[in-house]
Amino acid sequence: MDEEEIPAEFFFCWANEPWTRRWDGQRGSKNILIDQNYGDESEWEKHFYYLLNFFNRKEYVKLDGKPVFGFYCAEDIGCLGEMICLWNQLAKENGFEDGLYYIAANRGDNHPERLSNGIDAIYDFEPFATLRTFPEDKRKDVFPFRKVVYGGEKHTTFDYAEFYKP
Repeated sequence: MDEEEIPAEFFFCWANEPWTRRWDGQRGSKNILIDQNYGDESEWEKHFYYLLNFFNRKEYVKLDGKPVFGFYCAEDIGCLGEMICLWNQLAKENGFEDGLYYIAANRGDNHPERLSNGIDAIYDFEPFATLRTFPEDKRKDVFPFRKVVYGGEKHTTFDYAEFYKP
């Protein structure tokens, strides 16, 4: 790794969705190119030691001395609790006495039980988190949806500027 200074603070968020032919947010799509596989403890350990190079950088974001690490689809990782436990143990063995600080996305799924898997905080992934708080029959009154056809398929879109209009 190049030890050149990075001109900004940063942390990683694992975008752990399958690689698909198109970005449509559809899990289980028949267009999966590479599925997510979370491996076993030996692979988690390799992953940790790769990340450790970054955790040790002064620019890497830390909260209360803990390097921050995010998960986009935490609920998809069936072995999440075990992985976090191992990573915390390795973090302690490598100078981070309180382990890592884990953040997971709330994509509107509203799963507060994720915190029991070792997740320290949840952030809202918009617009899904807000959108799903409205009853389905009221969404069309609140959000400026449009139907568009692209590639022969119908898609629902909306304008962010309208969505977040003060």
